[in-house]
Formats: sequence, C-alpha cells, structure tokens
Amino acid sequence: MPIRSFCFVEGAPVGRVDGESWTYSWSKQLIQDTIQWFPRATVVGPSALEYAVEGRELAVLDSPMLEIMALPMPRGRVRRYLAHLPILWRAVGESDLVCVDMPGETGFIAALVCKVRSKPLVIQIIGDWEAVIRCGKPPGISTWMKSKFAKLMSVVTVRSAQLIFAQGENLYTQYLGTNARALGTSMVHSTLTDDVFCLREFKEFHCPVRILSVMGLLPLKRPDAVLEAVLDLQSRGFSVEWWCVGDGPERANLEMEVQRRSLTSIVRFLGYIPLGPPLLSLYREADIFVHSSMTEGVPHCLLEAMANSLPVVTTSAGGIAGIVTDGVDAIVVPPGNGRALADGVLRLLRDPSIANRMGRAAYHRARGFHSVALAERRRQLIEKVFGKIAPGSILPDQNHAQHHEGRNP
Repeated sequence: MPIRSFCFVEGAPVGRVDGESWTYSWSKQLIQDTIQWFPRATVVGPSALEYAVEGRELAVLDSPMLEIMALPMPRGRVRRYLAHLPILWRAVGESDLVCVDMPGETGFIAALVCKVRSKPLVIQIIGDWEAVIRCGKPPGISTWMKSKFAKLMSVVTVRSAQLIFAQGENLYTQYLGTNARALGTSMVHSTLTDDVFCLREFKEFHCPVRILSVMGLLPLKRPDAVLEAVLDLQSRGFSVEWWCVGDGPERANLEMEVQRRSLTSIVRFLGYIPLGPPLLSLYREADIFVHSSMTEGVPHCLLEAMANSLPVVTTSAGGIAGIVTDGVDAIVVPPGNGRALADGVLRLLRDPSIANRMGRAAYHRARGFHSVALAERRRQLIEKVFGKIAPGSILPDQNHAQHHEGRNP
C-alpha cells in the first residue's frame, strides 16, 4: 500500500498559534523538505510556548493542513517522559512512516514506540550525541556516564531504523556498522535555496578586516577560540573586527572578557539572526568566515557562508572535512586552537588572491548542497525502502511550486 501519513518527530519547538503552525526559523525549511510529498503529515516537537529560547524567532510553516502535536515540557526528565509517551504513542500509531532526529531524547522514545508498534522508521543523524555531551559539560565521572548512556541510546535508536540519513561522511562512517540491515547514506540537510547564493568577485579586504562567525554560543562551539584568534591577530599588528552572530550561555562570559580586554570597539555581539535578508547581508559584507566548533555534523552556517563566496577558515570537526577540502575551498585547522584559527586567517590576509580563489571555489562547492536537489534525493530513497508515496501533498500548490523553484524564504 502507498504511504499516506507521515510523522516527523522534531527536536526544535513547534506549536499552533492563532490557527497557524509555528517552528523556529532555522527549522522551517528542514521540516517542509521532509513532509512536502505526503497527503497527511504530523510534526511532533517540544512546545514552542514552553521551550522558547531567548532571542529565537518563530516562523510560520506554509502548510495549514499540517497537524502539530506540541509536547509539554514540565520540569524533571521522568515527568517529561511520562507526558510525552501518550502523545508519541498516538502520533506514531496514526502514521504509515515515522522519521526522528538524533541526537534527542524525544527521538529515542519515539524510536522505541515505533519498535513496539511495528512502524517503519527513518533516522536523521544530525550530530554525535556522545561528543556533544563530552564537549558541552565539565569533565568528570558524571559527564562520562551521561556520554556513555547517550551513546547507548544512539545505538538503540539507529538499530530501530530501516533507513538512515547521516549529516556528513563522518557520522555515516561512525554508525555504518550499527545497523547493517538498514539502507544508510550520507545525506546533508541543507537550508540553501536560490536566494541564499551570491557569487561575488573579491577585490580587497576592508579595514579593519571583517571576521564573521555564526554559531550557538555554547562550550562545544568554542566561541572563545575565535576571540583568542582575534586577539592573536591584533597582537601581530592586523586591524580586525569580529561580528559574532548567535546567542547562548557563553555570551555573558564572552562579553565580560571583551570588556576586560577593552575590545568593545572591535567585537560586535549581534545576537541570534534567522536566515533571511539581514543575515545574508552580513555574509555578503564580511571578509572571512571563521568556524570554531569542536563537534559537528555539517553546520548550516558553513554552507551558507560558502554559498555567499566567503573564504572560510574552519575546524575539521565532525563532518566538515567531508564537505570542504583544505587549500581548495577552505582552510581547515584542528579544533580547539585559537592560534591555528588565527594562522588560517593570516594565510588569507597575506595573499588576497587565495581568498578570492577559495571564495569562488566555496560557492561552486555549495551549489551541490542545494536543498531542492537533496530533498528530491531523500524522497527517492524513502520510496526505494518503503514503497511509493500516495499522490497528494499537504503543502498548498503555490507554496509547493515556490519551494521547487528555490524561492521559499
């Protein structure tokens, strides 16, 4: 029988407000890329009204027929699990096919429900759960135990799936042997539509040189390493400024350090900015994009910078090494080293022709990650494993056409 109903268990908050479906701006396109072909779709995720992150903007999903099941977020893990279980039981039971994101405790519970209810399952591996815990918490026995439990949950989740999409070659290789029966592939989830791309001719650096970073200000993203790189460059006599886009628990510490070192004139904390004209303008006005993460799948911000012809200095964390080539379309350095980031920036500053060549190469490399092409490949693999999807789509015809023309905001 053809697949008619689809359930997507999302890690980002969702909700219904005034009759409209809402999610975070950065998650909107990824949801629509996944649900667009099905006659009926349900999205389950933490309640946007109870789990909002300060500074994040909600966006309307262009699918009025979509059913949203927002999960309550009471305090305490056990209470949360008990509140989520009946909602996931219903959502999974009413669906012909279920897709969950990993890492995420909600996805893990949903995978267990799929196993009990004998429902076919797709897993999207977007990060290394064990590494996220190790990099995001202070070292110690508690962190070690949590990381090992996260690894166990990851393995159990992956073993429940019949189809696995991994965000980059590194994650694909890491989980390749966990579930030999499933069809697995390295399939990057992308936010790149036509309006994101901009091929520009680099002429000369601004003075001061504009360094841009876009990241959650979390320990595992190592924003402090970018600050170290800025200080290093300044000590070597280079005039630079850092545009830091993002919010998170590390922001207060960074701002205090910037004030302590009297750097407020060259460091700009811009907060969270969703993908759209304001953020695209920053990509196109900056000189160099610097990415400092300790662990990743494939970061959307890196692909967005590449799509805007920005020369990139990035760490080799996670799946990044699978989408860029050191010396060709990026400068790749080891994670956790501000001096290495500074040295990478210096290679570009000392030879602007390298920056121009790498920016153009990055643009052409990013073309291969256009969201429409990747979404179509995902649909083909779903039908290969689970059978044909029934005709019809929950997306309105106009929005569906806009999506396939690459104009979806």
